[in-house]
Amino acid sequence: MLALVSSLLLVVYLLIPEAAFRLIFNLFVPVRNFPLSRTETVYRAALISSVPFVAAYLMVWFVPVAQQHPFHFDDTVQLRRADYKVLVSAMYSEQEFSKSKAEFWPALTRASRRQGRLLTWYLIWVILLALIMGMIARNIPRWRKHKGKRRYKLLNLVSDKILFPYISQWHVLLTAFMVPGSTIQADVLCVDGSLYKGHVETHFLDEGRLSGIILTDPFRFDRSAYLKQKEAGNKPDKNNYWTSIRSANLYFFADKILNMNLRYANPAGMKEFIAEKIGDTGISITIEAGPPPAKAPATIETPLSPQS
Repeated sequence: MLALVSSLLLVVYLLIPEAAFRLIFNLFVPVRNFPLSRTETVYRAALISSVPFVAAYLMVWFVPVAQQHPFHFDDTVQLRRADYKVLVSAMYSEQEFSKSKAEFWPALTRASRRQGRLLTWYLIWVILLALIMGMIARNIPRWRKHKGKRRYKLLNLVSDKILFPYISQWHVLLTAFMVPGSTIQADVLCVDGSLYKGHVETHFLDEGRLSGIILTDPFRFDRSAYLKQKEAGNKPDKNNYWTSIRSANLYFFADKILNMNLRYANPAGMKEFIAEKIGDTGISITIEAGPPPAKAPATIETPLSPQS
């Protein structure tokens, strides 16, 4: 029984609050999918839940309103200690449970009310933290421009160590999240060998994984005609083999995409972010140094796989 109770407490006090945090945080910025082991899941949940739990625990001990509400009943320190002594003894040994049946159920009822009170304030703090962190995450690009200012150093530290691991890498790569106002152009190589390009309009996620992408002003590369010219010994210009597609929006399923190259029309700040935050996720990153902006926009090429 003790193992069952331990598993229940793990779910209630770690996994559910972490799931609630992710749900609220996702309202501000899409969250990343975590293919974690059980140990890693517990560790991440404990990291997120530690501050709300300590805050709730202090409240139920020292704040009058939280001491009594919700689930109010007349309680004392002595009664609390006696209840938990009965519960632990009964859960540890079936023989002790048989001896203390008359005391066990009233003690369980009172303990459930105490834990329900703590859990209520705990979840309130989790939601409050998720709202604060979500608002910070949504404003990360603006705050990261002020790295030299003292008041932003703490916010940048929080974003680097806590928030970036939670933010979907696809949201960062396929939107103007880090560089507001920039446009993203994608070259999409499909599994059948066909190649397309266009501007990234939007993308779709399924539990943090890329499920699809829409390109506007799409073009298709005439690879067969290009190869024929090369086989003939000519030196064809690749730019002459892009054919406009009569479609305002072209949708690609992620499982049909073999590779994508992403170019940012305004890449300021993306080089450092990609190298530090996206490079360690298994996605292959290549950065090209383009000519000065006066001649042509610098580009950052990001080869990646939708299954990464």
